[in-house]
Amino acid sequence: MSILLAVGEPSMANILRKYFEEGAFEVIDNDVHHRKYLNDILELENPNILILHDIYLPSDLHTKEDKEQELLTLINSWRVDREDMRVVFICERPKNDPFLGDLVAHNVLDIFNERQIIAKNFLEQLSAPPRYANVSKFKVGGLTLSFDETTDTSEVEQQEELDVEENNEVTAVPVASTVKKPKIDFSEKKAAIGKQLSERTQDLKELAGKVSLPKRNDTPKVEKEKIPKAKAEAKQEKQFQTELELGDIIEFMPIDRVQQRSAIIGTVLISVAGVVPHIGATHTAISIASYLKDLGHSVALVEGNESQDYDRIHTLYEGEKRMLSSINTFEMQGITHYKYRERQDLYEIFPLYEYVVLDLGSIQDTPYLEEFRRSHVKCVVCSGDEWKLHWIETFQKIYPNHEDVCYLIPGAVESVRKDLEERLEWRSVYSFPIQVSPYEPSTDVEEILYDVLGEFIKSPKKTFSRGMLIISSVASVAITVAVLGVFYIIG
Repeated sequence: MSILLAVGEPSMANILRKYFEEGAFEVIDNDVHHRKYLNDILELENPNILILHDIYLPSDLHTKEDKEQELLTLINSWRVDREDMRVVFICERPKNDPFLGDLVAHNVLDIFNERQIIAKNFLEQLSAPPRYANVSKFKVGGLTLSFDETTDTSEVEQQEELDVEENNEVTAVPVASTVKKPKIDFSEKKAAIGKQLSERTQDLKELAGKVSLPKRNDTPKVEKEKIPKAKAEAKQEKQFQTELELGDIIEFMPIDRVQQRSAIIGTVLISVAGVVPHIGATHTAISIASYLKDLGHSVALVEGNESQDYDRIHTLYEGEKRMLSSINTFEMQGITHYKYRERQDLYEIFPLYEYVVLDLGSIQDTPYLEEFRRSHVKCVVCSGDEWKLHWIETFQKIYPNHEDVCYLIPGAVESVRKDLEERLEWRSVYSFPIQVSPYEPSTDVEEILYDVLGEFIKSPKKTFSRGMLIISSVASVAITVAVLGVFYIIG
């Protein structure tokens, strides 16, 4: 059973390779590091199982929808050309994600949509034949399909056929014919079954005579060494006998700050909206812009609401007493701020920056709802209080296609975050740390934003401040003088 790893992340591939090899699988040495090489390596290696990672395997496409369609197109072609190849999909998506239903419809019967799984369970599933029961929890065509593993369908079908035959014996009526069907005689079949039951009963009686059964009040002594294992159980234990402990867990989404990301070309649009006014959308938007600026990227912060907060920020920054409403843009903390203006053309701003953070304020009041739909990253600031859940419900009515939204709860404890995540059917929910100044994001905020922005974080650029350049120049001069002094003494 050969396995091809197409996870696109070296540390993740090494982890999986280790477990597969300990589980007696054959892992192909030639890993896949980009989607565009998939078909070429499949043609070369011809594996039995292909392991695909949703996030880590890079693509030349950028939007989530395009990437999903790319995978579906590839899988559809494999179902024609490689119908025996088993596709395993690793991701972190809610079970009602429509894309997972599309995968099931394309006969992908091994989908692991959790951050981690017990290694033994993972190996056991891939060692057994693929079954629909493994993916029955996902929605296909908007419906949740259930599957009863305890039912032997072959026995049910045989019994139904037998019932039909018996019913035909009594009530069969010829159709479009006057010839009667011959009556089927079941006497021989019943006699054979009765003979088998009789023999089985006799065997049980003989076995019962050899076994000493304990009295009702006695406690039977069980010696494990004397109980032979069934052949099937012994075979299965041998198959899965590895050095792994039961508690070993495979991290499908390891928290690793060194990840191979796809090259992102063009401007990334990040929208931040609040479910109601004054819940923290502007604070969050500034934090995101500051985080990206600290990574060395060019960032524009665009006000997408009529609150005039950016006029106030500008006035305070300049130390003025009156609003500087006649100025449309200003620079602050290395970020270009664009104030809301009715005739503002966003498409003139986009080409000028690597990132544009759109501060929409309340989702109910913004005139840029259409830009929110088109954003690469959609952040919604909300509350985790139970009596304020109707705010989120209102937002979801305004924006029904909210599967790709991440929810941020300012200052929420972990129990509140988990509760809301469960209520929202396991969508992305984060607790956003409270900080004094959004222009100086803390380490906790940076870690959260790293997860929120995910694949849309471009490779950080090396930047040097003016002070650093002065210090480095002075150090260079000092080193040069020291070297010349040494040569002067020696000479």
